[in-house]
Amino acid sequence: MGFFLDIYVEYFIRIIFRFFKALGSHEWPLEAASITGTNYRPGGFGCAVAEIRYEYKLDGKLYTGVNGKPFVINRSAETYVEQYSPASQLRVRVKPGTPGLSVVRDQDQYALAQGLRLDN
Repeated sequence: MGFFLDIYVEYFIRIIFRFFKALGSHEWPLEAASITGTNYRPGGFGCAVAEIRYEYKLDGKLYTGVNGKPFVINRSAETYVEQYSPASQLRVRVKPGTPGLSVVRDQDQYALAQGLRLDN
C-alpha cells in the first residue's frame, strides 16, 4: 500500500510544481529550441518521469532547460519520450525579463505538429 501511495504522492507534487512554473506562460514569447537528449526514469519508489533536455539561444546567449513530465504508468513516459528525438526542434515559452526560465507546453507542440500558427 505504501509503494502505491508513493507513486501518486510524487506524481501530484510534480504536477503542482509544473503548474506553478507554467502559470501565465501562455503569454510568454515562443522560441525555437533544439532537443539535446531524452530520458525516462521508470517508476519504482515514485512515479515515472520523462525528461526532454533542450537548448535555445536568445540575444546570442545559449540557455538550457529540462522538461520533466510525470506519469503514473511507465509505458506512458516511454511513449512521451519516443515522440522527441535528439537534434529535433520544439517550441518553448520563455519568461520575459528572465531568459533562463522556459516552459515546454504540450499545447504548443501539438499545434505545431498540426500545422497551426502559434502567436506570441
